[in-house]
Amino acid sequence: MTMARLVAVQALFRQGRDLLAAGKVAEACSAFEESQKLEPAVTTLLDLAGSARSRGNSRPHGGRQTYFLVTAAAISAAEQVTKISTHFVSAASSRVRSMAARILRGTEPKRAR
Repeated sequence: MTMARLVAVQALFRQGRDLLAAGKVAEACSAFEESQKLEPAVTTLLDLAGSARSRGNSRPHGGRQTYFLVTAAAISAAEQVTKISTHFVSAASSRVRSMAARILRGTEPKRAR
């Protein structure tokens, strides 16, 4: 991601947060949606879900449907992060066990000085 794109994503995200705090829910949703298009992120999805939920309070059908779709996407993204984290922990754990076994056998690799 280029620096300009990162700055734009962060500006849209902050704008969404500010608009949401000001009670401008529809505008906040638009800012979060644009931010999400440029750089998908779980935090943006969660804020978008919250915005959609707020919007759903005044428009029960469309707003709630958007809220549930965005919430489902956020849950899916969180599950993916969990899977990736589990993979890295498993790989690190395997390396640590292997290293511990070598140390206990006295066969740990020599370190370069």
